[in-house]
Amino acid sequence: MTGDEMERAIEFLLKSQANFETRFDETNRRWDKRLEESALQAEASKKRFEAQEEASKKRFEAHEEASKKRFEAEEEASKKRFEERTKEIDRQIAHTNMVVEALAETQNEFSETVLGFINSQSTLNASFQKQIDALTKAQQLTEQEILNLTRTVDNFINFSSGNGRSPRE
Repeated sequence: MTGDEMERAIEFLLKSQANFETRFDETNRRWDKRLEESALQAEASKKRFEAQEEASKKRFEAHEEASKKRFEAEEEASKKRFEERTKEIDRQIAHTNMVVEALAETQNEFSETVLGFINSQSTLNASFQKQIDALTKAQQLTEQEILNLTRTVDNFINFSSGNGRSPRE
């Protein structure tokens, strides 16, 4: 292998390592962006849930207060209507509870998904680090082999140029 070929080989290795590092950095940036987007989505979902919960609570409180006033003003005449209205309120409360439970379950599932994503990212990061460590070790071995090969070539050149020493000396 000539010096030019060796330089090209070394240059190729260095470019390959630089390309890998660039791709690795870009992958990390994309994962960081996805984590940020997930966190923003989680926060937005939480705010929507809280707003819906507050609105439901206000509607319930307003409706309950109106029902109470009608009952007090028309107690004898509106007993039947009151009972029917109470049933409607109970149905709305049950519906509101179902909605709140569904939202809470959705929030829990989303949280689990985000945690799974974070755990997957950690696993990927560890895998990438192992690959980087393996590449670093392989590069060190390659550099040592290139050094050994350079010595062998130098010995052969010295021997070929007629100094009388064998290439192993």
